Amino acid sequence: MRVVQIWRYPVKSMGGEPLRSVDVGTGGLPFDRRYAVMDSDPDRPGKPLTARIDKRLLGYAAGVRAGVTYVRTPAGEEHRIDEDVWLDALARGIDRPVTRRVSEAPIHDDSDVLVVSAASLRTLADEYGAFVHPLRFRPNFVVDGPDLTGFLEESWAGDINVGAAVLRVAYPCERCVVTTIDPESLETDPKFLRLVVERHAGNFGVYCSVVKGGIVAVGDEWRVRQSKRASEVRV
Repeated sequence: MRVVQIWRYPVKSMGGEPLRSVDVGTGGLPFDRRYAVMDSDPDRPGKPLTARIDKRLLGYAAGVRAGVTYVRTPAGEEHRIDEDVWLDALARGIDRPVTRRVSEAPIHDDSDVLVVSAASLRTLADEYGAFVHPLRFRPNFVVDGPDLTGFLEESWAGDINVGAAVLRVAYPCERCVVTTIDPESLETDPKFLRLVVERHAGNFGVYCSVVKGGIVAVGDEWRVRQSKRASEVRV
């Protein structure tokens, strides 16, 4: 089993960027979810605007170059995160004022890292009857292997060695309405989440914490030291 994709999302609920390698540290991937768009809704004071509230946020994407975060608008224009051009465009698009916020720590919903299995994506695509884009689930790592079976990751426990890092499995990720939004077309299909709930108890992917930081690259072996089913899973 190996890492086949690495993703980070510098602005919470925006599209992210693929990486070939990353120096994972305490709290997860550097620059991951360090910025958020803050909602002006008086019923949600001090809370980030997310795709659960307005899916048009997913039409924007963020990336990092030379330590600087940039935002790409749906029109393809790119601006530094500290410029107001993209923020004003977003505010006009969703018809309400918004502000930006930067955080010293990642603005995660839960644990440091989210992992999904390509085998589980294939299983879910068979059940759904159409391609399932991994970015529906906003993973940091996607893993795959010739002997990997769908939803095997739900049996993982203990520590995982990958590249120079060590991760610790926390628990499966309970999915929300964001998964109903196709990350490319932004079309919504409520049946998608209903399928995940009915077939897989609403879970997809697993959360992990970072035990030891280090560089992880696409192609690195993903080795589970301990499993609920076996003392070691290595595929």
